[in-house]
Amino acid sequence: MKKVVVILLLPLLLMACAANNRQVRLDNTLRQYEQAIRWGLYPEAYALQKEPARAPDFDYLQEIKVTAYEPVGRPVVSEEEHRIDQTVEIRYYHEDYGREQVLIDKQVWRYDEEREIWLRDGEMPNFKAISVK
Repeated sequence: MKKVVVILLLPLLLMACAANNRQVRLDNTLRQYEQAIRWGLYPEAYALQKEPARAPDFDYLQEIKVTAYEPVGRPVVSEEEHRIDQTVEIRYYHEDYGREQVLIDKQVWRYDEEREIWLRDGEMPNFKAISVK
């Protein structure tokens, strides 16, 4: 009798583990992306982009300093749990101008079943410097 119960529950446990594993990967990916943007590691952030994504101007980005990266609300999970929508407020300044700007970054993350990773769909944030005249 115990073997029958174990055999019946095993698929449910495996599905729960897979979903939990995907959530852990999402949490790690979002944290990794945040840290890359926050600390100016833009090539590392770009590596989390879904192909084909247009490469940003990394030389220009070296002049951008991020002062805050704050998720706005909770990520919205699609019904099939393969897509996450997240909105982030990013505060930054360009070294030459020193004036803080605010950027609202609407992110879409998709789970790649084959590679078992989360990737950002779309382009990286567009940091624009506004000169002080």
